[in-house]
Amino acid sequence: MERKKTIRVVCWLFLILIMLLPASWMGAYWINNIALRHYEKKVMSQAEINTDTMIAEVVSGCGNTSGTSNHTELYVGILVKTSLSEEEVKERYSQAAQIVKTEDGSVKTSVMSLLNLSFSQSSKETDEEEYYIIEYIAPAPCQSDIRGH
Repeated sequence: MERKKTIRVVCWLFLILIMLLPASWMGAYWINNIALRHYEKKVMSQAEINTDTMIAEVVSGCGNTSGTSNHTELYVGILVKTSLSEEEVKERYSQAAQIVKTEDGSVKTSVMSLLNLSFSQSSKETDEEEYYIIEYIAPAPCQSDIRGH
């Protein structure tokens, strides 16, 4: 009788463990999504937009931005259209992780490819205005998010 009770308790503990593991991954997923929205708002509130710069589009995502499969990060990419020189853009957005000048109509970076993100429009460069992708990256609060592994 005692043996049956022990087996039953072990089975229940095993079942609870199996149910908690996916729940912890889903919790990390939702926590990181909430953090991403806050991070995107923070980045956008700090973005310097003047008459010489226009935000064409913003994308954001959560996942592994380096391809090493051992961490999770928050990512915000801003496509800006500007008449500023490349040096002026780099000075204005010096807090960004990376600034990429779009060329040949390409509006996607290697990080965006890793996160499966893209802008809906392509850049149509003119003589006066250039397009740049301004990238911001921060660590995610929950590293157990399945998107980073």
